[in-house]
Amino acid sequence: MSRRLTRAAVLAAALLPALLVSCSSMAPTPEAGRYIATRFAVTAPSSAPADWLAGGAVFDVSIAESSTTSGRLFVPAALADGAAIDADLAGVAFVDAAGRLQFVFRPADLFVESLRFQRVGQTFTADTVTTDGVRVALTLTRQR
Repeated sequence: MSRRLTRAAVLAAALLPALLVSCSSMAPTPEAGRYIATRFAVTAPSSAPADWLAGGAVFDVSIAESSTTSGRLFVPAALADGAAIDADLAGVAFVDAAGRLQFVFRPADLFVESLRFQRVGQTFTADTVTTDGVRVALTLTRQR
């Protein structure tokens, strides 16, 4: 009986690395496609929400099958304290352990990187208060 147990333990030890690799490769990845902002509201502390889309802001990001991203974030100067934001959204998208979509862009100082998006049908929605107390509500809708 102990010989069978030893063989089973050796077999399990031999297969464990392959099993771990295959499980890690099954981690969820973001669905490839083009996503544009259909809601982009920003609320500064003690202020009413501002509709950045109505003010001319653009958030347009494409996620490739490889999870790399491309696109553009544009916020007019009137909405961004006098200095327009015009950023390239080259980077990577990934799904975290909680199933939320996240982005890492280069350069890495964009406020949208702190957002965690929940999937709702064909959209990803984030509603987050940043470290400086600004609330950002952003909905990205997949384009067909």
